[in-house]
Parts: sequence; C-alpha cells; structure tokens
Amino acid sequence: MKGMRIWSLSDVHLSISKPDKQMDVFGEPWVGYLEKILRRWNETVQEEDLVLIAGDITWARTLDEAAIDLQWIGELPGTKVLIRGNHDSWFHSILKVRAILPPSVAAIHLDAIDFNSASIAGSRLWEDPSINYSRYIILRDTFGINVHKKPDSLQEKLKDKKIFQSELERLEMSLKKLNRSLPVRICMVHYPPTGPEHADTEVTRLFEDYGVTHVVYGHLHNLSTDAPVNFTKNNIRYIFTAADYLNFKPVLVMEL
Repeated sequence: MKGMRIWSLSDVHLSISKPDKQMDVFGEPWVGYLEKILRRWNETVQEEDLVLIAGDITWARTLDEAAIDLQWIGELPGTKVLIRGNHDSWFHSILKVRAILPPSVAAIHLDAIDFNSASIAGSRLWEDPSINYSRYIILRDTFGINVHKKPDSLQEKLKDKKIFQSELERLEMSLKKLNRSLPVRICMVHYPPTGPEHADTEVTRLFEDYGVTHVVYGHLHNLSTDAPVNFTKNNIRYIFTAADYLNFKPVLVMEL
C-alpha cells in the first residue's frame, strides 16, 4: 500500500442540484468552478488516494438534492471523507446521510475512520469571536448580489456561544475515537481553529490533548495570498483547504 496519498479540498459549494445557486455570482475565481474542480482533481488524485472534504459540500437543502451532488463527488477518483459545513443544511441524521452516500464516499460524525496508517476524526465547529481574519480578506465585486453581515446582537452572540460549546463537545467525541496506535492522526474541521496569530484556543488544546498530527480546515473565502493559514503549532501541521484559495486543486496533506 506504499505511495498512497491524502489530499484535501473543502468548500466546493456544488450546485448541480441547485442551478439557481451558481457560485460565479461571487466573482471571477468561481466562473467555471465545476470544470476547474473536475479537471484538477482528475490531474491530481489517483484511485487509491484519500480526499478530505472539510464541509460546505453542496447548496442542496434536502437529502434528495444532496444525493445528486454527492454522486458527482462519488464519481471522482479516490475515497472521499466528508464532514458538515455551515452551509450543509441537508446534513442532519448521520444514518440518513450515510444511506445516500456513493460507495466511494464516507462521512464522519461523532466518530473516526482509519485509512491505511492514518486515523481521521472531524467536526464542523462554529464561530469563535476571538478569531478574526478580516484584514486578510479581499473584498471582491459580486455580480448583482448583496452580502449581508451577520447581526451583531447580544442574542446572536449568546446563540453562537451555545452552538460553539456544543460543537466542542462533538469534536471531543470524535477525537476520542481516533486510533492512537496509528502514526498519522488527522482532524477535519470546517471553521478555523485559531486566528492569524496562531494563539492557543480551546480547539487547539483539544487537538494537542488527543495527539492530532494534522488539521485541515476551510470556511474562509477571498483570502489574500499572505494570509497565515498554513502553519505548524506545537508539532501539529495546520492546512487550509478552501477551494477558491487553492484554485480548485486538492492540496497534498501527506503521502503514506
């Protein structure tokens, strides 16, 4: 099994099932993005490889819609492993989600999977008010849409805090399932686990407590090329995998 590789590409925002949600309204980088993903994935990933997709998979609202986009992913080379992103509103009951997954696609929820010499955990996470990448985000012209800021009210802050604490619990449940006997232990999260200063957070401390070796994450868009999103902290390698940042080409996490 030597030579198998692990790749990652998140935030692909597929819209095959929802043609009214084309991503090109968010600017030139997204024009023709499905063709870009298809071509660059096929140029990069082999059938024996693993690809981690850390959320925001499809604009689908229902499982029936999601099944269309997941089938498209299923036909791409490699084994694919998914977690939920903040836009994956179809991703609720894990049993129902797993029932519609193509044979080459798996989903993580409160558990972990082993792949060769790697064990992989994951959870969505949520907004952490201490994390702010705004100075690295490039404002782009959009094609006839308005992007609204989230309401900044006490009620919203309390709601976010409650969701964040629940997500921490879910993350730890997944991390507990990591196979500590394997040399590679990867955690997929959708939201960034720390900010541009790479400070300690509740999330990074959990990674360290459970012996994680690699973290892949996404969620952020329109980042400048100097954004400090790829780094090593306390012997854990953090890899940013949002599709538009990677020009829609999977990034190599490691070779097994």
